[in-house]
Formats: sequence, structure tokens, C-alpha cells
Amino acid sequence: MGFKDIRNELTPEVNAMLEDMVEFDEINKPMHYNTGKYETFDIIVDVMGDYDTIPYCRGNVLKYMLHRMWNKGDPLANVGKATWYLDKQTGLMRKTEGVNW
Repeated sequence: MGFKDIRNELTPEVNAMLEDMVEFDEINKPMHYNTGKYETFDIIVDVMGDYDTIPYCRGNVLKYMLHRMWNKGDPLANVGKATWYLDKQTGLMRKTEGVNW
């Protein structure tokens, strides 16, 4: 079940109140990945496991550094997203070092 993003349908005042209630940011905690009880990335790690999530992170680093960086959205935000996934990949690699590789 997906959640509809209704922020464009709300008044600026209501959006400001919502953002004050929960700290979202486009790179580290985007609203569209945090609408339920659990953050999407945490579910992916839980389902795929630490080691198998590493290629997922690598793919997202490539996605944000290659095509999306200049062709979709804000280039600086896209580099920030790539960095976020690279940091997650690094953490997962440290966690699985000596176990899976």
C-alpha cells in the first residue's frame, strides 16, 4: 500500500507545521521514505540482510552520480544522496567484514 504525498494540496502554513513536528530533510530523512512506522531503508536491510544490501547501495550511488546528478533535480542534492548511500554501504561493509568477505 502506497502513501499519497499531499503536501502540494496543503496550505503553506499547514506544511510548515508538519515540518516542525517531524524533522525531514531531502537527503538524510526524506518524507516520502518515512511515511510509515519504519524507514524504507531499514526494511530493505531487514529483508535483504546486511551483506546483500551492499549492491543495492552501490547501485544507488551510481544512479545519483551518473544520470540523475545533472539530469533530474538539484545536482548538489543528488551528490548528497549518493554520499548518503555510500556511507550506508561503508557501514554495511564494516559490519560484514570477516563474515561474508
